[in-house]
Amino acid sequence: MSETHPPPRLTEVQALRLAVERVQPGDQAAVLRALCHPGWASLESVYWNASHPITGAPRQAFHDYRELSLALWTRLGVGTVEPMTVYRQSLNSPTVIDTMLRILGRIYAGCNLAYSPAPPGYWRTVYAITGFVVAQCRDGETTYESRRNLCLQLWLMAWLNPFSLVAGRLPIAVRLVGLLSKSCSYSLTPPTHAGSGLAAADLADDRGPIPFSRLPLDWSPQLPLYVNAQSAAYAIETLQASAASVQAGDAYEMLLAAGQAAGLTASEVRDFVKRALREFGHTHSRSIPRLPSEGTVSTSVGMIDSWSVLQEHSLRTRPGRGPSAPLLTAELVNHSAGGFLLRYRGIPSCLRAGALLSMRCTDAEPWTLCAIRWLQDNGSEVLTGVEVLSNYPSSTQATSEGDTTQVPVIHLDAEDGRSVYLPLGYADPGNVCQITVSREMWVLSAVQELGDDWEMRTVLDTLLV
Repeated sequence: MSETHPPPRLTEVQALRLAVERVQPGDQAAVLRALCHPGWASLESVYWNASHPITGAPRQAFHDYRELSLALWTRLGVGTVEPMTVYRQSLNSPTVIDTMLRILGRIYAGCNLAYSPAPPGYWRTVYAITGFVVAQCRDGETTYESRRNLCLQLWLMAWLNPFSLVAGRLPIAVRLVGLLSKSCSYSLTPPTHAGSGLAAADLADDRGPIPFSRLPLDWSPQLPLYVNAQSAAYAIETLQASAASVQAGDAYEMLLAAGQAAGLTASEVRDFVKRALREFGHTHSRSIPRLPSEGTVSTSVGMIDSWSVLQEHSLRTRPGRGPSAPLLTAELVNHSAGGFLLRYRGIPSCLRAGALLSMRCTDAEPWTLCAIRWLQDNGSEVLTGVEVLSNYPSSTQATSEGDTTQVPVIHLDAEDGRSVYLPLGYADPGNVCQITVSREMWVLSAVQELGDDWEMRTVLDTLLV
């Protein structure tokens, strides 16, 4: 008698594919089961921290993720995917609208983690649902208010620029954006200024919402819709205040509590706030026009590699030889007073949002220290937005109190003080610390900004030792 063996256990991804294939048109319960399946997280974990351009297994994982999420859309029977559309009859059911928005959110989340644009037709589909929901709310249909908030959250994720998010922060951003969306509303007329206007979009277009503070002067939409966020703007301005001046229960405390519940530290919540302040138009650099650029630059990515090329340039220890750190060549696309847009073509790289990046045009020039703020991976090329931190950074080595281990340090001197960049996790991020550099002891603030593999602090005091 032959021995029987139990069938092999399906992997989570195989089980997810099976769950998607079981969905029949109109079967809401099957769709919800598929949307909550752990296979999505399994696929995300393969590519969400991959180098860009994505190749090999991470690229395949993203391909599977995108294929399955789009298949879920078509199997539900609400529209097509090449490009994405929504059938008019699908808008007749509030329950179907809820399901569609959840699928669209899933698609957007996956594209975000791959630094990839949404599929063609995606935003036109979002706008079709948004326009219908807004019209129903204007007609007094109170059952559509929750759907309007779901639409707003998709808009706000685009406003936040998900290509700027460090891998792993997407769930946190969703929580914080969900809170902000409750202070926002749609408007058919443009808000008066960037402080109250958050985003705008042409419902006849297929581009994501544009931050209101960056609307071009020649913008001429066919069907404009705006996000009015006066209350949210007030909340964001409140977030600038010190904790001592913020009353319990206000917007700051709500966002801080939500961030901490999602695993964020207070400094990471402040990082989110800084991003929101930029998008509300509270900084001037975003209003400066970008000018076209030509030529190529050599770049080095990461805290340690940036420190290495800075050291080699300052010490001139390797005359006539290239730097030991790996260099990547990028094309200049445009520039402004505060940053550059770079294009990388067809090369494996270690580009990640939040990473330090050093760049220069020729070997004779000093290195400029930048931070990667966003990426867009189009498969064959990667567009990278970088913010200039300093044109003349310095590098050195330091030791901590009671330790002889040397740590690489990049520091920037400015009129308002000195900023110090250290490897991530060097000391407790919430406390003041001390490092010894040559014959000086630098007293450093708590962490003020976190990056991919670095943290930034300021020098509070300098003591001779």
